[in-house]
Amino acid sequence: MLKRVALALIFTSSLGWIAYYAYDLFATGNDFSARHVFNTEDGSLLIISRPSEVQLSGIEAFSSSPAQTMAESLNDSLFTIGYFSCKRGHLLLERKDSWTQAHINSLFSGSTVNHTGSSSFRVNEFNGRYEKKRLYLYDQEYPMSGNELPQFVYDTKASASVLTMAENNQIPVVSDVYFKSNGQVHFVTRNDNIKAGRQVQDEQIFGPVVSSKFTTYHFRERDYWMTQDSIFAKSPMASWLLHGFVRIEYKGVPALITDYIDGQDPIWILNEMFQTLDKQKFNIPLTSDFPSDTSFCIKYLADFVVIAPEEEVCDQIIADHKLGNTVSLSGERRRQLWADLPRAVSERYVGPDERVSKAVYNGHTLEPPHGDT
Repeated sequence: MLKRVALALIFTSSLGWIAYYAYDLFATGNDFSARHVFNTEDGSLLIISRPSEVQLSGIEAFSSSPAQTMAESLNDSLFTIGYFSCKRGHLLLERKDSWTQAHINSLFSGSTVNHTGSSSFRVNEFNGRYEKKRLYLYDQEYPMSGNELPQFVYDTKASASVLTMAENNQIPVVSDVYFKSNGQVHFVTRNDNIKAGRQVQDEQIFGPVVSSKFTTYHFRERDYWMTQDSIFAKSPMASWLLHGFVRIEYKGVPALITDYIDGQDPIWILNEMFQTLDKQKFNIPLTSDFPSDTSFCIKYLADFVVIAPEEEVCDQIIADHKLGNTVSLSGERRRQLWADLPRAVSERYVGPDERVSKAVYNGHTLEPPHGDT
């Protein structure tokens, strides 16, 4: 009899310990820390460090997240840091003190909370659980990560950060986002895959030769773009470039304007590759987006070359240069490209609805505030 009582006591004590341990995992942050909750299946992880500063519409990586609508409904004064999946419908919120039912009731604007237990609830299509300082929201059950993510390395002074995850739960890309009081947004990205890149003043190099009649302008620095485009890195164009190239949309047709190293004549290099003589038309990919499906024509443009799918387009861009219809001689185009964006960059894109520049520095990609077109 005594043995049965002893066994019962041991069994009861064991159950109590298991229950306490499960509770403690959530409360103290082993399994339910952000590094266990999220993994490669989430694609990217948005960390909001300063909730009152963040405008979610300014973070493109989060725009298609199943958790976006829920995130936009949150009262940002009730949590100090938030972790949001960019691909799956779950998120984790932390406070400096413990969550209460009163906090939960005030957290969701315009939604009624149905409390299903002492530390669980449901709001809209999401279930919620909370213990002490952590609150977890999910639209379905997601398995915890068996191997926790590596230590998160990001700027805690940023408004938010986007961590891009790769295989084996590695985090090779981190973008820190800074929302300013004047409405501007700054981006600083660290990418472990970027091993090279320079900052080039494309205005001085390409301004005098690029036609002012473009629809879009996209400058790409040689070394940086070799880390971004594997087709370009293996193309003959990569061997002749000095600083980089500009891809423009000209009357609906894409065209490239490139510089070249002295002694590395692009037309000679292509003819040598194809064992031809004085040919100007070739069929070989130069970048991942040029040419699309057709061959291209290449011609000299002062000390540069112009490349387009059609010879007529090359001739028109050459004529624009001779007639002075260039970016350097157009005040409107100069302002559009360089007025409030950095002069020295690794990439610059300007189109009808977007103006972006990037500068690579010590493995970091710096994106200054985006201006209006």
